[in-house]
Amino acid sequence: MALTHSSILSISLIIPKIAAISISVGPQFSIGVNNNAPTTTIPSSSIQPVTVTLVSASVDTEIFTNDGSTDASNGPVSIDLNSLLTTTIVSKSTDSSSYSSSSSSSNSNSEGYEYWNDTATSITTSLPSLLTRNANPSNLGSEITSLISSVGTNMRFSSFKSDNIISITSSPNISTFIISSLPVKTSSNNGTDNGNTSSLLLLLSSASTSSSYSSVPYNTVTLSPPTSSITYYGTSHSINSSSSAYYESSGGYVLNSSQISHTLPISLSSKIGSSSIVSSSFRDSKSSSPAIPTLTTSSLSSSILTSPSSSGSLSMVDLSISTYTDKTITQIPKIDYSGSLFSPIATAEPLTVFPRTTINITFPDYVNTNTTQFQSNKFYTNMLLDGQNNTVWSYPYSLFYTTSVGGRGGMGVSLVNISDRLYDYTNDGNLPTTYSNPTMAAAMIIGASNFQEVFLYMDEYQAMSVTAEIKTSDNNGGIEFPLVQGMGMITAIYHGSSLIPEIVAPGLFSQLVNVSIGKYIVTLTSGSQWIIYISISSIELVLNNDKTKITATNGATEGLIVQVASLTTYSNDTVDVESIYDQCNGTYPINATLVASVNNGDYQYGFEYNTNSGKPALVFLLPHLIDSLTDSLSLTGIEMYSGTKGKMASVLANKVIFQESATVGDEPGWIPMSMNASEVVYNSSQLQTLQTALDEEMANIGWDIKSLVTNIDTYTAGKILDKYSQMLAVSHFILGNITATTGVLDGLIDAWDGYLNNSYGVKYPLGYLNIGTIAAMATSAENYGNSVMNDHYFHYGYFIHSAAVIGEVAAQLAGDNKNWITEKAQNYVESLIRDVANPSTADPYFPQFRMFDWYHGHSFASGLVSSGDGRNQESSSEDVNFALGLKMWGRAIGSDSLEATGELMLLVMRRAMNQYYFFNNDSSNGVIPEEYSPHMVPGILYENKLTYVTFFGTDVQYIHGIQMLPITAASMLIKNQQYVAEEWTTFEFDCLVGESLNEDPWGHVLKLNQALFDPGAALGHFTTSGFDISKLDNGQSLTWSLAVCMGLS
Repeated sequence: MALTHSSILSISLIIPKIAAISISVGPQFSIGVNNNAPTTTIPSSSIQPVTVTLVSASVDTEIFTNDGSTDASNGPVSIDLNSLLTTTIVSKSTDSSSYSSSSSSSNSNSEGYEYWNDTATSITTSLPSLLTRNANPSNLGSEITSLISSVGTNMRFSSFKSDNIISITSSPNISTFIISSLPVKTSSNNGTDNGNTSSLLLLLSSASTSSSYSSVPYNTVTLSPPTSSITYYGTSHSINSSSSAYYESSGGYVLNSSQISHTLPISLSSKIGSSSIVSSSFRDSKSSSPAIPTLTTSSLSSSILTSPSSSGSLSMVDLSISTYTDKTITQIPKIDYSGSLFSPIATAEPLTVFPRTTINITFPDYVNTNTTQFQSNKFYTNMLLDGQNNTVWSYPYSLFYTTSVGGRGGMGVSLVNISDRLYDYTNDGNLPTTYSNPTMAAAMIIGASNFQEVFLYMDEYQAMSVTAEIKTSDNNGGIEFPLVQGMGMITAIYHGSSLIPEIVAPGLFSQLVNVSIGKYIVTLTSGSQWIIYISISSIELVLNNDKTKITATNGATEGLIVQVASLTTYSNDTVDVESIYDQCNGTYPINATLVASVNNGDYQYGFEYNTNSGKPALVFLLPHLIDSLTDSLSLTGIEMYSGTKGKMASVLANKVIFQESATVGDEPGWIPMSMNASEVVYNSSQLQTLQTALDEEMANIGWDIKSLVTNIDTYTAGKILDKYSQMLAVSHFILGNITATTGVLDGLIDAWDGYLNNSYGVKYPLGYLNIGTIAAMATSAENYGNSVMNDHYFHYGYFIHSAAVIGEVAAQLAGDNKNWITEKAQNYVESLIRDVANPSTADPYFPQFRMFDWYHGHSFASGLVSSGDGRNQESSSEDVNFALGLKMWGRAIGSDSLEATGELMLLVMRRAMNQYYFFNNDSSNGVIPEEYSPHMVPGILYENKLTYVTFFGTDVQYIHGIQMLPITAASMLIKNQQYVAEEWTTFEFDCLVGESLNEDPWGHVLKLNQALFDPGAALGHFTTSGFDISKLDNGQSLTWSLAVCMGLS
């Protein structure tokens, strides 16, 4: 029940000649009873921002001020709630009893301030009835008016004139108001006792915005007659035995403001008897057990205000009053930025808080690691490891280094033939669990006939290219292969003058035709045809007698270029493939540069191919790239198949540019929202449900987040940090609850301190490696292979998004984005970003885009581990989570360029993933083979195979769930509703969850994903009575799950 510091609304009930009670409320206001009683909701449209007032019909003025003096002025009196933290308004019965009372000067003390007056008793009896009725919002004001009028015109506030107005001034510090009834013993103006009294308590509590809290315990105050005394916060209050329902105190029953000012959040659970509330509980959610005794009595006596249904008991009902009405949250503003992207985040060395460590990998001798631009997760990684003889996929071609040709070295060249696809039905007789293409099956091997002892030298690592060179051991010659993603021809550049070019066919050649000078067409026994170009006319090629190899008639000269390309394509018969190859004969890409820019939400990105001649090169593009290709280029018509991403098309170009646009609804922000929606509305009931869930989840951990992330791996810690950051976003951006927000924020800041100072003593401390990585571990098998650059964006995406939320919320509360994002914090977080997705080659410490592959449209998780089927990615959704974190970090620090980079990554992933990760079960997208498409997800996507498993199991909920978690504000951008609904129905997830997964964390992941197309059904699941939050995944909270379902409803 919190009031935010913004958008304060007020209700004013001005009633002539009677007392009217006016309440200052936050953006949300509703009144209800816990045990399924009807609830009154006041829509925000019916609340007008007017002055909060109290009107009295009395003739004198007597107000106790902060210093205990009396203000006897006849004019309006303002009460500043910054100084008067607790205000108690007590109405006193005209009935009287005989007992000695305290003097009027005792009506003010250190515990609070009271205003005494005469009144009838019926208001206390009638108020609960009003609050629990399902009142018509438009009539609520008149009902309260009628209620107050019913007590008679004698009701007055201690000597106020009828025309005097008391204005209660609200402030940003006001966080809570509670209306309740409480029996309090008071005295009349003439000093006689009024034992049988009723009262109306209006409590306005101030919340401290300090980041430190006093240790306020869980406190319960229960008033039950009779007893002789009550000790409350060390003050003894005597009780007159003849007035059994009440106790006597110089200040009456009021909370000590100094004790509650740090109690965050405060909640009140009141009990209503037949005619009054007899107990009230104030709970500090940051603590879990009482530290002071509960105030109770041993027996119960009947009184005018308490009518027990039987001896020793009362008939009571829980009463809850909250401060919520419908709340509308608008889409975050679009990025107002135009300019180039991919500028460096930083160029400084990572903080010394990252220990300098040594990686536990031995690289081959001729892999150059003496560079800060060393890449670890790119298509050519297999050539950097072990024997360097696993295949790499440049697409459409694949290549591998071999020394198996007569003991000589060479570069094997392969191309996908869809008739050779391999399907494995081992685990499922109906559907293949794996589809792949043959590996190490070269159409031809390019080398030299006089190669003896050779080695493979690797250098010039870039995001889309590398240079591989087969060198002789005496360094007198070598063959250089520029390997560039999308290259349309295989190019071999001979160095030195002693090597004799040779092309070997493991499957034999059938003929070699010299078409013209420097141009040959060779046919293999398989029927496939290849074209060969040789750049020096004096060198001829001949096929040997046994048709196993093609050899040059004489030695190469320095710089000789040999190029090969497949004439067997999947092009239309009308396409003159040979003539297109002729156009780019002798031209090849050396490398490719990433470029990107944005103009107010319209993005362009692409690849600038640096060619040897400056002329356009033949470049192949994947389906998602073709779909977003600008109109400036035309397709050549030559088409080939990729390993796992369908048919590729080609262009002749030095530069290829693609376009993406962020339209309304394409701007995922801090909270979940339907795409193409400009706003989301949370109704009062939803807000109360969210608040209850948040309070419960935070109370369950005692508001201590730090202990949850101490001495654990970075993946689990990241998930936990981001889980509570999502809850922080709900508290701040949706609920507007400054008390809960401050509590969660402080818990997160405390948890983050251990990372910023590297003080956790965790088994695997974050460290900086000399080849440019963060979070190095002892071995590749531990911490999900983090030490070999596996999964970094999975781990750090959670950290980065968590930091973004913390920074934004702290900035909004403090009005200063350095409130938490200090220089140290910013450098720390941006070291993680630079490790995964450093956008610039100008950064001397990290490679450009280590994980994200702009050619493929998504990241690759596998790092410095050799794999027979190439790079892979399992969890597409955690890939999305990193990009969202990057985008929101850019927003938190005010970096338009970083935010735009993250947003562009999301837009590219949306296009790519809806072709390669989320496909219809009828293979209608033309990318996934019809034999495999019924799976609807790839499982693990490799460059050369799809396999319907995960690295941790084969259960269907794992295989699909790993493409779902975490559900974020970007999930609805990436996945379309039709696909999610079809997947849900096809795999009968409803039955799966209902029968076996309701107690399984994966079941709750599936149900939250259901919200993307059926939020109502998902919401019903998460609001089930007795929902067990302990069954949720360690990165999923009930609070966020509810917010997603409600935000998409």
